Amino acid sequence: MFKKKILLLLLCCLIFSNKASFAQQSINSDLLNEKIHICIGPETRNFNSKDERDVANLIETAQRHYRFEGKNFPKMTIIPNCTRKNCGDMIASAYAQYLPFRNFINRVIILSNNSNKKKFGLILSDAKEWQIGKNKILVDVSMNNKLKEIQGIGFDEADHLGNYNLEAQIPFILKTFTNNIKIVPILAGEIGDDQLHDLMDFFWDDPGTIFITVMNLSSSEKLKTAQENSDKLARIIRKMENASINKNLSNSPELISGILSYLRNNAAEVEQLDYKILEPDIFSDNNEYFGAAIFSIYKTNTDSEKIRIQFEKSVNENKNLLLKLAGRSIKSGIRNGRQIYPRASEFPPELSQKGASVITLHTNGQLRGAYSSTSAKRSLLEDIALNAYNAGFNDYRFDAISQNELKDTEITLSVLTEPLLMQYESEKDVIKQLRPGVDGVYLRERKNKSTFLPQVWEAFATPEEFLKKLKHAAGLPEDYWSPTIKIYHFEMLTFYSGDLENPQSIWE
Repeated sequence: MFKKKILLLLLCCLIFSNKASFAQQSINSDLLNEKIHICIGPETRNFNSKDERDVANLIETAQRHYRFEGKNFPKMTIIPNCTRKNCGDMIASAYAQYLPFRNFINRVIILSNNSNKKKFGLILSDAKEWQIGKNKILVDVSMNNKLKEIQGIGFDEADHLGNYNLEAQIPFILKTFTNNIKIVPILAGEIGDDQLHDLMDFFWDDPGTIFITVMNLSSSEKLKTAQENSDKLARIIRKMENASINKNLSNSPELISGILSYLRNNAAEVEQLDYKILEPDIFSDNNEYFGAAIFSIYKTNTDSEKIRIQFEKSVNENKNLLLKLAGRSIKSGIRNGRQIYPRASEFPPELSQKGASVITLHTNGQLRGAYSSTSAKRSLLEDIALNAYNAGFNDYRFDAISQNELKDTEITLSVLTEPLLMQYESEKDVIKQLRPGVDGVYLRERKNKSTFLPQVWEAFATPEEFLKKLKHAAGLPEDYWSPTIKIYHFEMLTFYSGDLENPQSIWE
């Protein structure tokens, strides 16, 4: 009789469990159909007015404590993935930075690691709005539709329903920003730097968009190990080091590596706002200690246009010095078998900036050698010295230049101006803007790259043909186009030693 009761009880539990499972599946199905994401995470499923007041008090306290007045707002903030009880004060301090600027911010990209380890790429939420308690926040659907055109970005609401770390940000976003704020929740699976860079490129120059990246530092069951690894990772992030980040240092190695490489390429600044080691909570894995930190990431305020103008002005004003530098490097090749290494102190400081050059030699009017750089990899001074040496001694079409030839040899020096990203909506826009014979063009589509110097226009009849061959040179189909393709244009400042008052001075 007792066994029958036990069996009956187990059967009832099984039926109830199946009904609950079916009910949950039904709820998830309804959510997907209605395009509403109802937050059901540990901290959001029973969110009420008391929780709202707690979040508001945390942010207000953080604003008084940290005193952000006078600062610009961060373009991105990295915050920990933990409960309000464990580190609500830290998370509040991250959002309090944005309060003085709340009227200028209309979009928040919430980015975090995808707990579904089998997924690749960046996963968008397919919902039109996210609901927490009685509050709702709109998803930027129109922006999602643009993002999905990027290779490696797609939709999967099921993944978002199973990841609660993004949901935990909604109360803070609602209390920080105005009612017009929209969100773009994104989960990062296994991704390459190029995919993440495409995403960040899309928003980096939009003044109304910020990134909130949710991730912890290192974790371990041993407190000492969590402390040591988190210290190391925190230093790497602060200094934007080009260091190897593995799963021992971070549970999101691809995400943080991609972010750091983008920041280095875009001259950003990182400020560590807070950092501590916390005991396990409901968001930590396997009851591990973990590092929690706030990093505020700022776009640098350098006046790039002013710097570019000063650089070009200095090149024009010092063309004689630069032509003589090229001549000295060739003479060094004849005498010493190597290029000259210029001393920056002998030249105006602007010329020590990175730059790219083209050196062409003509003897008695005939081509005698040429060498070029298509991108700025070293200081302009070093680049001119290297290319002049290579033009005289490493152009495979000619023998090494001799001392006897110098008196009859002229140098043409071309300096590439800084490549500027073109503004366009379509390939037709690019074609309309290109200036035949004037523009050099640099194309980048992830790892596919190519550069055509302005003189390449001589080989093509139309801008359409020029652009097709530029794509072909990058390893892309001639009819290829995508929303992530980047096209830059530049010019060349060209100087001839024959135009100098004393052309032979370059060899003295």
